[in-house]
Amino acid sequence: MAFVLLILLAFVSLAQVESASANQSKQMMAARQNAYLGLMVAMGELQKSAGPDQRITARADILTGDTGISVDAMENPYWMGVWDTTEADWDTLTAEEKMSRASWMVSGNQGLEPADEAVQAPNDELETSIEMASSNSEFDVKAVTVPPSLLSDGSGGVAGRFGYWISGENSKALVSISDPYASSDEANANVREQEQLRSFLVPQRTGVEALDSLANYPVNDDSLERVFALSSQMSDWLSDGSIDAGDFTSVRSHDLTTWSKGLLVDVKDGALKRDLTQAFEVLDSFELHFPDTVFKSQALSDVAAADPMTPEPYYFVGDKLIADQIANWSGPNWEIFRDYYQQYWPASDTSRIKDDYIHFRLAKRKLPGKNEQPVFTSHWEGSTKRHSDPYISSGMPYQYTSDTSFTAGDNYQASSLATPLISQLRISYALGLVDPEDGGTQVPVIVFKPVLSLYNPYNTRLAGSDFRTVVTLNPKITLTLHLHGGSVDVEFYLMELQDANNQGFHLLAMADSTIGPGEILHHSFDGFSFAKTRKSKYKTNNLSVKWDVVGGLYFPLSKVSDEFYPNPAGVAGAISVEQAKKDRGDNEYGWHPQWGLTTNTDDVNDEGDLEPGKPGEQEFLLEAVRDGVQVDLKIEYEDFGAIRSYTNSTAAGQTYNKIVDVWEQGSGNQPETYETSFQNFQDAAKQDSFGTLVVNLRTTERQGGEETDALRNLVDLNMRALHINSAWDGDNGSSRYLSLYEVEALGQNDVPPEYVPGLDSDVRYGYWGRKNNKTNGGQRSVVLFDRPREPLLSLGQLQHANLGRYHFDPTYIAGTSYANVRIPLEKERFRGFDDQGFDGVENLTYFDLPYLVNQQLWDGFFFSSIEMPYTEESRDILREALAKDDSEEGSKALADVVLNPRLEFVASAEEDIDRYNRIALYDTADDDFENAIYRPASEMWVNGAFNVNSTSVQAWKAVLSSTSNLEIPISDYMEDPARLLTENDAIYSRMYYPYFEGFNKGDASTNDRFWNGYRRLSSSEVDKLAESIVSLIKERGPFLSLASFVNRKLEDSEAGKKGLLQAALDGTSTLDGVNSNLPSGVSGEPVVAFDYISNFFVDNLSSGDHSSMGFPGYLLQSDLLQHLAPILTVRSDTFTIRSYGDVVNPVTNQVTGRVWCEAKVQRVPSPVKNDEVAVDADPMDEWIQPSSSFGRQFKIISFTWLDPEQI
Repeated sequence: MAFVLLILLAFVSLAQVESASANQSKQMMAARQNAYLGLMVAMGELQKSAGPDQRITARADILTGDTGISVDAMENPYWMGVWDTTEADWDTLTAEEKMSRASWMVSGNQGLEPADEAVQAPNDELETSIEMASSNSEFDVKAVTVPPSLLSDGSGGVAGRFGYWISGENSKALVSISDPYASSDEANANVREQEQLRSFLVPQRTGVEALDSLANYPVNDDSLERVFALSSQMSDWLSDGSIDAGDFTSVRSHDLTTWSKGLLVDVKDGALKRDLTQAFEVLDSFELHFPDTVFKSQALSDVAAADPMTPEPYYFVGDKLIADQIANWSGPNWEIFRDYYQQYWPASDTSRIKDDYIHFRLAKRKLPGKNEQPVFTSHWEGSTKRHSDPYISSGMPYQYTSDTSFTAGDNYQASSLATPLISQLRISYALGLVDPEDGGTQVPVIVFKPVLSLYNPYNTRLAGSDFRTVVTLNPKITLTLHLHGGSVDVEFYLMELQDANNQGFHLLAMADSTIGPGEILHHSFDGFSFAKTRKSKYKTNNLSVKWDVVGGLYFPLSKVSDEFYPNPAGVAGAISVEQAKKDRGDNEYGWHPQWGLTTNTDDVNDEGDLEPGKPGEQEFLLEAVRDGVQVDLKIEYEDFGAIRSYTNSTAAGQTYNKIVDVWEQGSGNQPETYETSFQNFQDAAKQDSFGTLVVNLRTTERQGGEETDALRNLVDLNMRALHINSAWDGDNGSSRYLSLYEVEALGQNDVPPEYVPGLDSDVRYGYWGRKNNKTNGGQRSVVLFDRPREPLLSLGQLQHANLGRYHFDPTYIAGTSYANVRIPLEKERFRGFDDQGFDGVENLTYFDLPYLVNQQLWDGFFFSSIEMPYTEESRDILREALAKDDSEEGSKALADVVLNPRLEFVASAEEDIDRYNRIALYDTADDDFENAIYRPASEMWVNGAFNVNSTSVQAWKAVLSSTSNLEIPISDYMEDPARLLTENDAIYSRMYYPYFEGFNKGDASTNDRFWNGYRRLSSSEVDKLAESIVSLIKERGPFLSLASFVNRKLEDSEAGKKGLLQAALDGTSTLDGVNSNLPSGVSGEPVVAFDYISNFFVDNLSSGDHSSMGFPGYLLQSDLLQHLAPILTVRSDTFTIRSYGDVVNPVTNQVTGRVWCEAKVQRVPSPVKNDEVAVDADPMDEWIQPSSSFGRQFKIISFTWLDPEQI
């Protein structure tokens, strides 16, 4: 009986357990349903808030900067906010006001608008909450809590609750990615080198191994692409055995992600981005989408730019001053960018453009239906564009003056010129004696001894032929002859001695030569000869790069032969070019009666009457030679005139550089008068020179002998300006000399510049950088600009385009952000100096070109990097490969024709060849041609897109370290192939094609590489940079566009002096930057005040500014952007929704079952359907700019239930 009773009790217990289990299962089922409900509600809220293109996302802790909400008060720093990018006056809002404008993506806020009082904000203390992610005090990580949403039981009670929290995955660093080029088995050495260079330019992975305790992360391991959950690999990646892998996974889930895709959309103006690869490769596409349209104001231009469905304004500047009433226009433009992009295209003569060589004079290209045009100089041969060389000296910057002539006015270039620069013009003068042809007394001569130094700032060899420079420097020379009958002054301007076809200039024709990357070649006369007129025998004026001593030209002071003699003047006394022009007219000054030296047949007396038969100036000079009397000499520099460099002809269209008035005419700022004395002409002729004038491209340490201020050379000046004029520095309050060049007047016998001879030749190479001589630390090679060898991959590469024209522009424009010292911080343009009381140049206008260009560039455009071959034959071959079946030999997939693998085609059932043909369209009659520029953005996304509003220091570290552990081909134009170098540090290079190794500021042995190499960042430097970036993001963010992230703010503050990235690189008040504390050999001079150039705004400077800012070893933010721009965004398109559901006992109000689930959600290019769209509307219009208020679709790509331990 007892046994039976025991069995009965067992059955009863089992029944109770089964009943309890069934009840528990029912409770869990209900909890899961509630979690599902939370997930669906979250999806709806996400679609409503983040579906449109004009949205950005950021975590709540972005509002905790120094002037924002305190960290302690921010209860939920990991909540994600969504902001509308059309918010007005954004930069004037406080952190609290910005918080109130956001839609916070957590439960409890569903159905509410940001302005509703019931909205729960991340700094609110929640009365009741659900924990969605746990805290970790060791890593200073707060828990994520959300308000619960109650579910009614139908009778006034609570049946259960749900909660959700949405986080943006693009604010985290992607771990499941490896560099496809790292494991390439490409056999072709040239192709392999291009693969390595692409990895060097655009990171193809993420530097997760740089994070704390993750040193075991398997860089470029094939298994990485199969990682779908952090928890599955974290224990293997951990290098610190004391850390619990589960806890660490929870902590790093705020910083790392396994799925991250970003759409190619314009968040500022709301549409798909336009593909510059397509626009720059297809001529008709460019002309369709970037027509030469005039806007008379910046406001009108901005309105046009803000409409993605209309053509883009061709010009980056809109201003009535630079557009005359005939609708002519001038200014920086998109065609310069296109021209720079196309510099990788072959020339008509393929020998003129190679990977390591360009011939800037003879490289030409004929486009279909177009005339053949020069590639690297101004377009001029049969051009339908206006000529854009700086042919004239008058007029003001940007102003085009004629509606009929292509030669009138200072017409802005439409090409990205790549030409040599004048780094130094050194002109020495000497007295000499030569034997006359018929015997007798030696004839005194003035010896003109120039040294012209040409600098190649590009990372390629630069060849030239038939290129020349005209110099109108015209010093006044006075010879006081102490004759036995009394002292006589013979004075003349040097130009009076050289007829030069009566044009008043010296012509210097350069011998054919090739300048290596970053090198300077000194050109001089090899030996001595008589000066010839330019018209008849100019080739005798050829300068050579091979010379033993500085040679020169003889300008005789009396007759030497029937061929060599000075201009015979009818009236004694010096006459300048300017005065001769004034007296006789522009075309007649060469025949002015004072033009030259009087002969021994006539002269004038003190009253100006002609006295025939009296000795003249030439006879006095011969008498002084014969009698060996004392000669006093004085040289006065009154007006500088101009230096004009050109190719082929002096005609309009072929000048590529003009320097006007190194010192202003009549300003009294000319070099000091130099006086000396010789016992006789014979002693004078023994001297190398009696005076030397040096005009020097600014070095980082000022040359002696001039009154000027230290400047941030590459920031405040344009080293490759086409048109340069000291008047544009301001009439008053300016430096003594032109700001871009330094001037020294040296004494006698100081003729040759310091040089280093070539290894295998007599070629004389010069120095620049720190100084123009080796003695004081000058550099043998300074490389500043990159010349494309293949299609551009990054908008950041456009920093190298020759977009500026004048010396008051910065050297680099696209992607940079320093405030111009000529413009108040709160403005982006400034007219003259009148507002400052400096008696400014009337109508002189400065534009903050980096600001204006960045505003138009960074949000609406990208490079798809899709191969679009230059020739029709190559296009056909590519199409044939795409049309083949995967199993066929020689087949290609779409992924194979994308040069930047970070850009991926979204999966589709369509054939690859059909997708490609809709993009690579060349036929303007094709119905899809107009929209082909948008097509790549509709079919591609960015793998591992990174939101610049990220406040994760760890994520920034991983992204910044993505340029480490690379194999870098270091090129040498004298060796083939390139030398392969492995770098473990994070590498940021100005040059896509490096010729030199890296600079590390902690290693003095690398100081020479500051001037021509890339920058190496140690792990500690990357750590500090990441911390500085995040600190500044919290201070200045959130950013509503990439342009606002790149640009400075238009305000009188530290944020108005430079953009965020540049501020982080340079250092903040609390953290040193990677550009701080540079070694003394490269840091240059401090730039702290403007004692001479008082019309510059000293308040635009930051502490620590110095003259070497901007050289390759000094990181510009454009250098970071050059590497990272293809992956940057300002929003998340990939999201994680973590949802919670529970069941509540209606009697006890206790939770009887709870679950968590997690879904990855991806926004895709497809628009949400709008039934109100017209039936006959172009479907592509909806893809470009969805008309639905819900924007683009979301799709759930993964789902999982979570264990409580994973929370």
